[in-house]
Amino acid sequence: MQEKYLFSGNFVYIDDFFIKESSNGDYDVKYRTIGAEDGTIRWVRAKGKVLFNEEDQPVRFIGSVLDITQNKSYEQELQAINEEMVTSNEELTASNVELLRTKSDLQELSNQLATSEERFRHMVQEAPVAINVLRGKDLIIESAKNMMVALIGKKWEDIKGKSY
Repeated sequence: MQEKYLFSGNFVYIDDFFIKESSNGDYDVKYRTIGAEDGTIRWVRAKGKVLFNEEDQPVRFIGSVLDITQNKSYEQELQAINEEMVTSNEELTASNVELLRTKSDLQELSNQLATSEERFRHMVQEAPVAINVLRGKDLIIESAKNMMVALIGKKWEDIKGKSY
């Protein structure tokens, strides 16, 4: 009849506490119980000492048993939260790796664009004709070859960044 109150795989073997050489009689164990009257599962912590006689035979127990069900519940909640945090950290790490890869790709594209712009500016300056580069629908003068500046009849400083 009492077997219905035991959990399979959740037995506490106290024999080791009765051997003075292995435990010095100290015990501190946590285990589950089922209430005989209400069938409620509870966690308890038993802590104490086995007292031995001159022949090192156990003669008495002293100690206490505390209901730690609420603590176990908190531990389980914390464990679930920690598992969620581990998952979130793994996802964030993967995102950071992807962001670093994207940053590297963008840096490479930016370098290529700067090189291309430099080659374009050089081509404008080396062209055998008067030429300028305008930006946007307002036709802002971004760069101009010296021949073009002379054709316009103004100084570069006076036309740079102005509308054409």
